[in-house]
Amino acid sequence: MAVSAGERRAEAADGARLAVERGPDGTVTIHLAGSWTLAKGLPGSDQVEQALAQAPPPRTVRFDLEGLEHWDTGVLAFLAKVEDLARARKVSVDRGGLPEHVHDLGTAEFHLRSERRQLQRDGQRRQPLRRDQQLRRKHQRVG
Repeated sequence: MAVSAGERRAEAADGARLAVERGPDGTVTIHLAGSWTLAKGLPGSDQVEQALAQAPPPRTVRFDLEGLEHWDTGVLAFLAKVEDLARARKVSVDRGGLPEHVHDLGTAEFHLRSERRQLQRDGQRRQPLRRDQQLRRKHQRVG
C-alpha cells in the first residue's frame, strides 16, 4: 500500500523532531533531533516560515543539531530550504552550530544551487564546472 506525503510527515513526527525557538536577541534557533531520513519522511518547514514571518523580523537563524541521531541527504535539503527562506527575508544564517561535515556539504550544495540560478538567469546551458564535480565526489564519500 502506498503511503501519502501527509502520512510520511505524520510518521516523521515520531522519528524526526523539529523545534523552533526565538530568543530575546532576535535569533531564531532551529533544533533538529531524532532520525532525519528520507525513508521515514521529514517534517515540513511551516514552523520555520512562521518564525521568519513574525514582526519584528529575526536578525539571525542558527542551527542546533545536538540531538540529531541518524540523518541522510534529507537534512541537507531541509537546511538548504531554511537558508533560502532566511535569505529571501534578508535574515542572516549562522552555520556555526553545524557539525563540520554537514557544514561542508551544505556549503557545497549552496554553491551548486547559486551557480545553477546564475546560469538560469544568464540563459546559458553549460556542463557543470569541474569544481562542482570535484565537490560532489568529495562529499559523496562523507554521506
